[in-house]
Amino acid sequence: MESMTSEPASAAKAASIAAATPAEAEAQAASERPAPAIDVVEWTIEVGVASQSAEGTHYHADVYRQDEWLSRIAMSGAAASRAEAESLLADKCRDWIAAYENRERSGDTAFAVL
Repeated sequence: MESMTSEPASAAKAASIAAATPAEAEAQAASERPAPAIDVVEWTIEVGVASQSAEGTHYHADVYRQDEWLSRIAMSGAAASRAEAESLLADKCRDWIAAYENRERSGDTAFAVL
């Protein structure tokens, strides 16, 4: 007689993520990790529509530091709603900002006369 064992939680989670749409998988993965703390006075994020297709609406976020544009983060798939896109992009932007602030510096990065 075969023994019936339950599937490990991590395998079940991976199976549920694999069955989800890319946007749903990103949302689920993002909701499971803590958001890095960022200085909201220094950093701002603006979400906009990147494109619309038969798949749905694609969004992107522009990341600003003290009103200076630094990066554009785009979603890999369409979002079901603007609220979903804003949530996903906020998590991606927080990760990008944390990586940006914690990267190694190789010296003076200011513009200068060569």
